Amino acid sequence: MKERYSNINETGSIYDKKSTEIKDENPFQNTRRELYQDELNDNKESENRSEERNKENKRPLYSEPAYSSEYREAMQKMKSRSRELDEIKKGQELELSKMLEQKRQFKIQRQRNLKRKQNFRKALKN
Repeated sequence: MKERYSNINETGSIYDKKSTEIKDENPFQNTRRELYQDELNDNKESENRSEERNKENKRPLYSEPAYSSEYREAMQKMKSRSRELDEIKKGQELELSKMLEQKRQFKIQRQRNLKRKQNFRKALKN
């Protein structure tokens, strides 16, 4: 088979330059044509399928007015709940910061009292 198509590979043609007769057609060329045609058919089928899908997607799953009102209500509930949670979180953070500040003030006051006691004891000893 190599010998038969060796001139095709060399010249890129099915014609032999030395003779005027046509050699057998390259068998792989038919398969290329078939593959190309199959690819075109596949493209057409996929376009048809995508058009069908688009038509299906355009149809609403629920009646639009009812769906949109339910959706809006649910979204409003979620937003109000998230606002409530944010307010609760802010309140907790504020309480925590107040508690930490009180604790810090208490420590400072305690240190001052200890220093006063120490100074008072030193003054009594002298």
